[in-house]
This record gives sequence, C-alpha cells and structure tokens, in this order.
Amino acid sequence: MKYINDQLFPLTEYADTHRRNIFFSLFVTIFLLLFRPFGLNVYSYERSYIIIGYGLVIWFTLSLNDFLAYRFLPGTFSEKRWTVKAQTLWTFIQLFITGVTCFLYAVVVDAFPQSLLSFLKIELYVLLSSIIPIVMFILIKQNYLLRQNTRQAEVLNNELHDQHSVDFVQPNVNIIQLMGDNQNDRLEINPRQIDYITSQDNYFEVVWQAEEKIYKKLLRGTLAKVEETVQPFPSLFRCHRAYIVNLDQVINIEGNAQGYRLHLRNNPEIIPVSRSKGNQMHLLLQNTR
Repeated sequence: MKYINDQLFPLTEYADTHRRNIFFSLFVTIFLLLFRPFGLNVYSYERSYIIIGYGLVIWFTLSLNDFLAYRFLPGTFSEKRWTVKAQTLWTFIQLFITGVTCFLYAVVVDAFPQSLLSFLKIELYVLLSSIIPIVMFILIKQNYLLRQNTRQAEVLNNELHDQHSVDFVQPNVNIIQLMGDNQNDRLEINPRQIDYITSQDNYFEVVWQAEEKIYKKLLRGTLAKVEETVQPFPSLFRCHRAYIVNLDQVINIEGNAQGYRLHLRNNPEIIPVSRSKGNQMHLLLQNTR
C-alpha cells in the first residue's frame, strides 16, 4: 500500500478544476433529486430548490478550495510532488470542508438543528456518498495511466534511439541570440549545446553544456518569446508549459501516471512532458527517422 501511495499521480491543472467541479456538483444534485437519500424525501418537488441548493454549495466549496490551494500553496500543488497519497488526502480535506458548508446550509434552511450530532451526520452522509467511488477512481486511474504511459515510453525510447542515429535536420546556423526584456540582456549560443530552457516567474533560464560543464543564465522574459526564437530548430521542443527541451540531448524517456519524464545526457535534471504534448513529441520523433 505504501508503494501505491508514493506513486506519482497526475495533478489536475487549475483551469480544468472548474469543469470537474461543475460536473461533480451536477452529478450530486441529480443523484439527490432522483433518489432523495438521507431524509431528503421529506421535500416535495415544489421545494426541490432546497436540494439544488446543496449542489450549489458543493460547487462553491470545491471551487473556493481549489482557488485557495493553487493560489497560496503552489509548492504543494506541484505535479513534481503530487502522488496518490497527496490526491487521496486532498480529497478527504475537500470532503470534510464540503461537509462543513453543507451543514451550515442545512442549518440556514432549517433542514437540521444546530448541533454536534447534526454536523456529524452530514459529514457521514458526505463521506458515504463520495469517498468509495472517488478513492476507487483514483486507484484505477493511476494504474491505467501508469501502464499506458510505461508501454508508450518503450515505443518512444525506440524511436528516440533511431532518431539519435540520424539527428534532427537543423538550419545551417551555429549561433542563435536569445533576447531578454532588459537592455543588453542577451545570450548568444550554439543551439546544439542547449539542454533545456525553463521559465521562472517573469524570467527564463537557459541551461547548456560546454567543455563538459553545465552552465546556466537567467534572462528576463517569457518562454513564449523564446519558443518563437527557437522555432526553426525542430530539436528544441516545447514539451511543457515551463520547459523547452533539446531532444538531441534526451537519452531516455520514462513513463509514469503523470505522463513522461525525459532524462538528459550528462545532466541530472529530469524534464516533464505535459500530457497534451505527448502525442506531438511522438510524431516529432517519428518524422525525423
């Protein structure tokens, strides 16, 4: 069980949490309206708005929790650190807070008296209706993605080795100039020497190798601007919202539940690949063989 808990799990992007929260709230609302469990059968259909209110409270609670967590705990809500254990714990926290807000709503609409017993009942109702399917979904999704991405990583590794035998077709340019936003903030470099470029707030960091040493330079600017500059070089691939990687420097591709991880030649940094970029990288490697 500890092995499963420590396995990486795909962290939902904040922008995608809105759609997930709406779907979950609608599902709960429809379920409550149709089956009327937990004593909700006392409400006539003319008073269904009270039940719909629970759905709105759930949506608001989940959305507020996600906003606060992603906004103020970016170090915790990072895909590099997100595991099955973290996802399960966050789910329990979400359910507990949802129970609190549902209890407050129930007191306001006179559905439950303001007492500890009522609070515990509502927390139990929330757990009973949610926790088993949610935990099962987490475990099944983690196992499915791990198997799928591991198999695909083997295919990508074969294509990567074939690609290394021919290399990417590069423009006849020995030096490119990466410009920062500040005056005289620039870097002239051979694109073949670049390992990766990563964004850090309003800056981007270029990491390259020369004379068997790793060098780094921080420039003010956006990764989108850098991507335009390196667009003529097919080996410099935007694999993640925070990374541009030199595929010529990749020696191994690892698959896990979050997607792919790229291992570089003579560089300990492991580069993540966004799930949306996996197929594009696959096609890029295929087209260079």
